[in-house]
Amino acid sequence: MIGTLVNVLAILAGTFLGAFLLPPLPERTHRRLLQAVGLGVIVIGLGQALPAGQTLLALVSTVLGAAAGEWLHLHEGLERFGQWLRRVTPSRLASDGTGFVTATVIFVVGPMAIVGAVQDGLYGDHSILFAKAVLDGMTSAVLAATLGASVGLAGLAVLLYQGGIALFASPFHAFLTGDPEHALTATGGLLILAIGLNMVEAAEIRVANLLPALPIALALGALAGLFHGLPF
Repeated sequence: MIGTLVNVLAILAGTFLGAFLLPPLPERTHRRLLQAVGLGVIVIGLGQALPAGQTLLALVSTVLGAAAGEWLHLHEGLERFGQWLRRVTPSRLASDGTGFVTATVIFVVGPMAIVGAVQDGLYGDHSILFAKAVLDGMTSAVLAATLGASVGLAGLAVLLYQGGIALFASPFHAFLTGDPEHALTATGGLLILAIGLNMVEAAEIRVANLLPALPIALALGALAGLFHGLPF
């Protein structure tokens, strides 16, 4: 858990720096910086989705996840959550809570989160998560400067997700590697790509409604792994 705790502290520190210590940005600068970050996010998404080699599973997971998200009205729930954030939190918070979703997908999805948490839980090796903490801290500072302090709430998602994997790494080690890991990475890459397209204003995608694609990808990846083991 030490690696995860350091990761969360780095996210909170970066958020505090970006949202409260950096001077307010003019609207034009804010927009351009957000688009620049969006280009980087697109590269990250493509870098995760393409090499994972699970394009079909990622596509099916995303379609099924979008259907589930629309049925669950996750986007509307996010809007209500953002309204609550505005009531209970001071200024420089994202107006619609998108900072929370954007940061959560970027910080949680990817091989470093899974492999690092497994290494942390099984062997007490924190090196991967320490490296991830540096990256997440810098990313959270930039995101918080453009999307607001709700980015820091992604630290809670990281704590629950990575901490849960670290605590239960031993019994679930096989489930979190191989096809499930590749399917999750590829699907997460598509979600990150969707976030980047939103940030550069090339599309208007309700990313919150795509979040069910992640557990669906894990399940489909596990099923694919079972079929690989059959003698036909």
